[in-house]
Amino acid sequence: MSDNLPFAALSYLSFEPDDIDPKLTVRLRAQIVQVDGEIYAAGDVSNDLFVLVDDVSARPGIVVEIFVEPDGTERTMIVERVVSGVCGEMEFVGRDESGRFPPRMFSARALTPGRLIRIPYRALLALDAPQLALIDRRLAATTVGRFRNATIAADAGRATNRVAILASAILQLAEDAGIEEGGGRRITVKKTQKQLADEVGLTREVVNGHLNEWVRAGLLSIEQGLLSVRDLDRFRRIVELQRSQTRGVHQRALQKVDLAIAAGDSFRARNLALEALRFFAESPELQHRVVLASARCGARDEAAALIEQFGFAAERPVADIRRHVLDGLRNPLRKPASEDGDVGSDDDDNVATASEAQAQQRLGGLMEDILALPARVLKDMAWSGRDVNLEIATQAQAAYERAYRSTSGPYVGINAASLALVCGNRERAHLLATELLGKTPVAKYWSLATQGEALALLGRWPEAAHMFDQAMKAKDATPAAVASTRLQMRRLSGCLGAPAKDLLEHLPQTGVIAFSGHMMLGHMAGEDQTRATAQLAPQITDAIKQLHAGFAYGALAAGSDILLAEGALAANVALHTVLPFRVEDFLDVSVNAGVPGSSLAPDWRGRFADCLSRANSLTITSRERMVGIAKADLDDMFRIGNRRALGLALLKADELVTEPTLLVVHDGNPPQNVAGTAFLVQEAKEAGIRVETLACGWRGMKPNTKVAPSAVLPVRSVHRPVLFLWLAPTDTRRKTDAQIAELQMAAERLVRTVLGSKLQIERRVVRSTALGLVVGFSGCDAALRAVFELRNAAKPDTFSMRMICDFGPVGAPETAFNDDRLSRLDGANDIPGLPVNMVIASEAFAAEARLSTPDVVRFRAVGRVSPEFDRRNSLPLPSIPLYRAVLLADGSGT
Repeated sequence: MSDNLPFAALSYLSFEPDDIDPKLTVRLRAQIVQVDGEIYAAGDVSNDLFVLVDDVSARPGIVVEIFVEPDGTERTMIVERVVSGVCGEMEFVGRDESGRFPPRMFSARALTPGRLIRIPYRALLALDAPQLALIDRRLAATTVGRFRNATIAADAGRATNRVAILASAILQLAEDAGIEEGGGRRITVKKTQKQLADEVGLTREVVNGHLNEWVRAGLLSIEQGLLSVRDLDRFRRIVELQRSQTRGVHQRALQKVDLAIAAGDSFRARNLALEALRFFAESPELQHRVVLASARCGARDEAAALIEQFGFAAERPVADIRRHVLDGLRNPLRKPASEDGDVGSDDDDNVATASEAQAQQRLGGLMEDILALPARVLKDMAWSGRDVNLEIATQAQAAYERAYRSTSGPYVGINAASLALVCGNRERAHLLATELLGKTPVAKYWSLATQGEALALLGRWPEAAHMFDQAMKAKDATPAAVASTRLQMRRLSGCLGAPAKDLLEHLPQTGVIAFSGHMMLGHMAGEDQTRATAQLAPQITDAIKQLHAGFAYGALAAGSDILLAEGALAANVALHTVLPFRVEDFLDVSVNAGVPGSSLAPDWRGRFADCLSRANSLTITSRERMVGIAKADLDDMFRIGNRRALGLALLKADELVTEPTLLVVHDGNPPQNVAGTAFLVQEAKEAGIRVETLACGWRGMKPNTKVAPSAVLPVRSVHRPVLFLWLAPTDTRRKTDAQIAELQMAAERLVRTVLGSKLQIERRVVRSTALGLVVGFSGCDAALRAVFELRNAAKPDTFSMRMICDFGPVGAPETAFNDDRLSRLDGANDIPGLPVNMVIASEAFAAEARLSTPDVVRFRAVGRVSPEFDRRNSLPLPSIPLYRAVLLADGSGT
């Protein structure tokens, strides 16, 4: 990089290079600045202008913080953060009459290491008088104006909402000094809690409380003092909601929730809606979305409690619900009457009139959806076991009938018809289906799908197939909508037979893929790598197109992985990156190893960073540092990462009511070890998962002499999640301590017969807990089978089950709980109080067990939810997923 004065930096000050006097092209040396290095201090004589130097090798480049100490204490107020631009404009550089420069008004320090150029003002004096006057005027006006605005904004923020200032400060750090990683940003600047507290005017304890809350919600992570924003888009929404509550903010929040629901990301939609409801508590649209999303996650208890809290229960008069919904549509900004009494709208008359018209227009459709919520929860409960519960199904049918009588809506009508058929009332089912067919459909998915289902109820199969084909052509045929119809037809196949299941072929779902492939290693010449890349990329594009992929899960090793990820991103597929260990370690082991000495090779490092920055999420299966991982365990770490990606694809496919595909670039040889693509292909085929193979052109087809071991030994040194499984009696209030103890011993005897006598079991007489099991990955399959055997041996609803996880060596689970943390838990319902890593680990077990037990259970993300939350005054916590195991009703799953 040239040491000459960069004209681009002066262009930042509204100058063009041609306007600058040639005398300014003197050679200037760049100054190296370390983290927290002071550039200049307030009060210093202003003799120089500072220009940050862009450094393409550093991400995000040098970041400088401009701050002022308003009262002479250690507390500072941040005025501006500048990234690779001119920070000189933040100091007053106008000359006084004596020609001397005044003291600086601000201080500046570097947040990241980098380079900057110090430009003496004597060089600026070489400009012509008009140019110099222009600099004086522009810099002075900019400095004073921005300082005044920053002071006003900071004071107003401190006076009204300091949480918003804290969230804004973290967001600003993430955007200025953050490296993009899977939908989030890893902040490269270390900020202590005391520094954050001083900047926003809060105590360290309060800052620590908010940070922990955001960590529990899955928004932030803190590792070795460095913050990461795990979900940047969601955190931006939090900041916006904290700053202001307006109609525009409400509408944007609603749109974000709807986008997540449409994409089939029900758990994310639940979190977004819950966060928005804390600021728009009386919004019926947000209330409907959070119940709908919770129900789609499988959190029926939570959905039922929210229905009661929002006043949507089936026992409440429809007129009262309609009045409540209409009031909320008129003014979603209003607070509950108990909080603010009579609250007037800040709209003028014209806006209020327009809002009234919009409220009336949206009322009909929303009323149908809200009245359907209690019936939907009951319907899910009816199909929660191996066989449909006809008693609950009858209750659900009555609830849908009530909604249909009130709204005449097609959605509630078709559900009432279908449930009537399931409950044995074929005459009522045919009557409702015929009535719905008499209504002219519109060119929207739900209208056409309703007609298709009605035709299926009447046994008019060719017409039903045609109508579903038309529904799939509608613009609003989202993955979530298609999943709902597929689930409905799968359930109806129990009474309609094979023709109903055949209709699923006319409801194709977006594809879910896991991907893996052989690496390109550094000993492969750069020209050969480039040639092989050019040959493989079009095949990947065609394969992803044929699979209609919408979601992709895999790693980013040099070679096939990165090419597969790039192909997914090019096709607008949601990429979810799964790495076996930390990003820096993976980069060293699996990306740099593919870089040859030739300059003609692909830029694997740059392409890795690009894919990671564009990924929707990042999952790291072990946070263990590479120095702590034994070389003998590396192969198993890669195997764990591969299985996690495939397991996550299975979980997403379950949510979308479809089956995943493993897309691999494979040379066809048998596995040499457990780490590679070949062994993953073997495991996928054993689990009955479809595998699509693309030939690996740069590896020979000569059979390998090594064969992977048939028995995979446990990891010796790598910390992996260990499952702690709670079994809880469904009704402890009617049981004595002796009865609970008897249930515990019976459960323990049965589980030990399945898992062996050496299993560590935590058994305590607690009102909410019957039995705890500690098992590793290898025992997950058997443990789950034992649990369901226990439940079926007693009564269907004798036990409920929660999965709780901690980290420990899988080979010796008894060493993972020396501090006895789990024994201090109050029970399975105390999920909000669990350590964060235990909740995170549940995803690992859901993915692993889903892969190990394909014909036994499905897992639903239900979040960190306590059934005992105050239903009147509080909401569940937005959180990272906690998975609940659901017994399959049949081989196809429910």
